[in-house]
Amino acid sequence: MTRLNLKTHAVPDLESGVHATIHARSDTALDRIVGRLVTLYPDSLCNPHWGEIVTLHPGRRVDICMMFVGLDQRQAEDLWRPFFDWVAATPQDFTLTAPPIIQAIPARNAWDPAFLRAHLPQLIRSDDSPGAPEDNVFWTGNLAEAGHYIFAYHSLWLPRSLLAPEERSLLTDTLRNASRHASVELHFQNGLSGGTGLAVAATRDTEMNPKSAPRLRAGGCWRRGVARLSGHRRP
Repeated sequence: MTRLNLKTHAVPDLESGVHATIHARSDTALDRIVGRLVTLYPDSLCNPHWGEIVTLHPGRRVDICMMFVGLDQRQAEDLWRPFFDWVAATPQDFTLTAPPIIQAIPARNAWDPAFLRAHLPQLIRSDDSPGAPEDNVFWTGNLAEAGHYIFAYHSLWLPRSLLAPEERSLLTDTLRNASRHASVELHFQNGLSGGTGLAVAATRDTEMNPKSAPRLRAGGCWRRGVARLSGHRRP
């Protein structure tokens, strides 16, 4: 490769995310919450506003880390309120480790350490190495990646047809069963399903498999541990 053209886009006015961790108290409860998410996504999240990750972990833990652009905070809260109200209404089935965080911020401040410390301190961690610059920060959700070793990883694309009402039970069962053995990450930001017409058209005009355009990105299954490195401290 001798030349690369990179297309850039204007920074949106607002962006930010929805963060929550939910524990299902039984296999039946896990079925219900995965099914609810499988319904919520095509109905409300499969569009240009939403992306990022939902992770299903062994032990019936669900991590939600979704990002949004082009919406204000009230719009995001209104969209997610029925889901979180449903979770809170059945404490015998679900436990929220902390109140869900739904926060919209100016997009230009999304990588500003001082702004993040002042307004969203729980989302970042500081580099505690001796002499580290004050602006050396990283996302709290990435702490587990410090010194980790990936034993196995498998990634695949899923067709959008799996979101059809008659197919959702199959998708729910598959995700639930897979999460019993390994963490399953659903990367909604990597597929073009729900993307703008311009984005899909530009992708189809690129040298790639044309069947990929309407696909979902179903993240991957992985197993990891902490590498035994000399001088390495467990986070």
